[in-house]
Amino acid sequence: MEGKINTHLFIMGLVTAILVSLITWLVFFNAFQNQVNADLKTYAQLIATSYDYITDDNNLKDFAKGQTRITLIKADGNVIFDSEKKSNENHLERSEIKDALQDGEGYSSRYSETTRTNTYYYAMKLSNGNILRVAKDADALNSVFTSILPYMILIFIMLLIMSLAIGFFLTKKIINPITKLSESVDDIGTDIDADDIYPELSPFITEIIAQKREIRYQLGKVEREKNKVAAIIQNMSEGMILLDLDKNILLMNEATKRIFNVGDVTLKHDSLLYISRDKDVNDCVDKALDGENSSLELMLNGRIYQMIANPVASQGEQIGVICLIIDITEKKEMESMRQEFTANVSHELKTPLTSISGYAEMIEAGIVKEEDIKNFAGRIRKESARLLSLISDIILLSRLDNSQKAEAIRKETVNLLTIAQKCADDIAVQAERQGVVVRVSGEEYIMRGNITLLTELVQNLCDNAVRYNRDKDGKVDITVGNGFIDVKDTGIGVPPEHRARIFERFYRVDKSRSKERGGTGLGLAIVKHICELYDAKIELKSSEGFGTEIKITF
Repeated sequence: MEGKINTHLFIMGLVTAILVSLITWLVFFNAFQNQVNADLKTYAQLIATSYDYITDDNNLKDFAKGQTRITLIKADGNVIFDSEKKSNENHLERSEIKDALQDGEGYSSRYSETTRTNTYYYAMKLSNGNILRVAKDADALNSVFTSILPYMILIFIMLLIMSLAIGFFLTKKIINPITKLSESVDDIGTDIDADDIYPELSPFITEIIAQKREIRYQLGKVEREKNKVAAIIQNMSEGMILLDLDKNILLMNEATKRIFNVGDVTLKHDSLLYISRDKDVNDCVDKALDGENSSLELMLNGRIYQMIANPVASQGEQIGVICLIIDITEKKEMESMRQEFTANVSHELKTPLTSISGYAEMIEAGIVKEEDIKNFAGRIRKESARLLSLISDIILLSRLDNSQKAEAIRKETVNLLTIAQKCADDIAVQAERQGVVVRVSGEEYIMRGNITLLTELVQNLCDNAVRYNRDKDGKVDITVGNGFIDVKDTGIGVPPEHRARIFERFYRVDKSRSKERGGTGLGLAIVKHICELYDAKIELKSSEGFGTEIKITF
């Protein structure tokens, strides 16, 4: 735009300079022509004044000097005297002669075939009726114009330079506000300063300002969404990889780097092979590149992951592949535990039911002696009690698994020391039969909780402490303090290799002793679940052959 304006202004300046030079030339030429005519008239009048004193017409040659030509012509047009004696033809048809005969004087200029020059003429009628004509050739004028031509050229050049300078200045002055406007438009983050802008552009500027604000708002919104998505992707616990059609990495979050144990990746340059050369992984991606959804399970750093690869399409055309790597270790462990739990439940239920069924069949078949029926009935009752206890524990665990935390806790004011004393009283008969002394000590601790669940927790701790204690001289000490309950026994203890698993369902250190003592194998699993609901901490200390201490801190 600036170049076009400069060009147009230059052309305008050039045309103006030419026109000014031409007009100046014409004005000067016209003024000079008028001056020449006036000089010729004055000269002719001077000769006419002296003519009355001239006795011989040939004496007129004394008045002819330089390039001035004097001609005396009769009224009939015949030449009486010509200072240059160039022509004797009749001059009656010459325009200046006609005007002089008619009006007393006449002017003309013409190209003379005789002199081969452009000549200016002035003719005046004398008192005797003759015509005095004075002429001057154009060569004199041309010499004058030739002498002033350098000045005309200088004026032309100065006008041209001035036009260029003014054009440049005007262009800058015109373009500067528009340039500022253009820079402001390009810079989305800067508002437009309308002070230096032309008023005619105000509606346009108002619209641009509104559009800039809208664009700035939309860009900010896009940037916020972009940052939000980036933050979500980078903070995902699952790994995510975005690949192009050549399996080059376009995007990879921190979780992926941690899972595959790789450092920083130069995006768009590093291939999938940079993070994994596993054939199954690459085959999974290849299937996705072929347009199929695919998945596989892989073991990395001792954990199990599921990799899901799906094709990514845009406007109906596949542009890449997205891969999610999900840690399913806990899921697999839960499935394994569920299967193990199902097998254990089946076994644990089957054992007492088989005993009950066997005793009942023997009694029904009449093969039991009369004096043994009471013993068999006692065994059936014992197995039934074990079965009921097992079912009760399974139901409780199921409820703990499926209940919401707030619903399961159901806050109410409870005294942990009171609960400990009640549990000690409930287990006193069993402890006395086994020869175990149960003691409760400590201070009252008031807390908010579910009294049923807290009682279940303490009951299972006490039951385990008595059940797996020494016979005749065993001891169980229950201590309640500020935010904790501690149950310590003098039982068989837990070997180091079993301590990490004693809170699992149906896990027993000594299975024969557990069967003999009637335990279900679910007591400590229930304790663990209740502690998780209260975010309580479990501490286990045990010495094989000397006893176990379990401390619960709320």
